Amino acid sequence: MALLLYGNITSKMKYIYLLLISFSIFSCDKEKCYTIEGKEIINGDYYFLLDNNWSMNGFWAEIYSNHAISMITMDITVAATSYLVFIIYQFSNKKIDTKRFLKYLLSLFLVGFSLSMPLYLYDNYKN
Repeated sequence: MALLLYGNITSKMKYIYLLLISFSIFSCDKEKCYTIEGKEIINGDYYFLLDNNWSMNGFWAEIYSNHAISMITMDITVAATSYLVFIIYQFSNKKIDTKRFLKYLLSLFLVGFSLSMPLYLYDNYKN
């Protein structure tokens, strides 16, 4: 019975990683996630930091505004940094090629840890 429910777990892991990637991409409602406060459009160009004189002070103050948010921030920072060190190590030992290394690195810095890590797991689930 358990074999019918679970089947071959290694064949299903790729689908689980693909599901995690889709959570990262489709997890936001357009009205809630894509509305950027303080955005100004001048001559068709978007400017995000004009209200704050091009300063990131408001951002840094908010990510440490209370204990719960600062703990989540630190958890994600430690996890993403550990992952970054890991993919650099994998690349330096020739376990991942340059194309994949750049894919993981760009997805980490342009989108976030929530896309890059499942993408790595999806690509390397049998290794």
